[in-house]
Amino acid sequence: MDATQRLYKGFSAHWLSDKERARMTQFTQDIERLRYCRMRVLIRMVLAEMLGTSAKHVTISYEPKGRPCIEGRPNLSISYSHCRNLGVLAFSQIGDIGIDLEWADPRRLNLVNLVLSEGEKDVLENATLANRLDIFMRFWTRKEAYFKAIGTGLIYPITDVDTSNWQPHLTQYWDLDGPRGFFGALYVSNANHQPQIKVHSSELVVYGPASI
Repeated sequence: MDATQRLYKGFSAHWLSDKERARMTQFTQDIERLRYCRMRVLIRMVLAEMLGTSAKHVTISYEPKGRPCIEGRPNLSISYSHCRNLGVLAFSQIGDIGIDLEWADPRRLNLVNLVLSEGEKDVLENATLANRLDIFMRFWTRKEAYFKAIGTGLIYPITDVDTSNWQPHLTQYWDLDGPRGFFGALYVSNANHQPQIKVHSSELVVYGPASI
């Protein structure tokens, strides 16, 4: 048994798709491969419980631009993200959904001109130095959640989307509060969707409708 097999033994890594296994091998540190594998298994276990089936029967496939979907459930939109030791999962049956979770790395500020709109950059420039990273992370996670929901990936010009004037609930997005240093956002395409926290643990937070 090689090191990678020993690493995720006990986490039912055989439930992962070939694409997910390939993605896991790209992590250079064992702890990152372990976290990735564990989070994918936890997501399947939660989805299985909600769908009334077993985790091994939850097959996650991907659209051409990377949006995940559950085979056999074309009307169920799912999105997930994980960062370090925390993951988030969101699902909806009445519209497309996107969720993102990021760690506030100060090096992200080097991406300002590549990802922010003019309106977002104006907000950032008028902020105090102490608040700029937090503001940037809010804009970044909103964009990630939005692009995940519409299913285009980040190929679409990121700077064309201005989230600085988005209003929660009216623009169908929610800023998510996580542990210190984490930032998240949730975007839904249907204004009638009111996500609620379904599961909350130290490793995974799940957002979904009142029933499924």
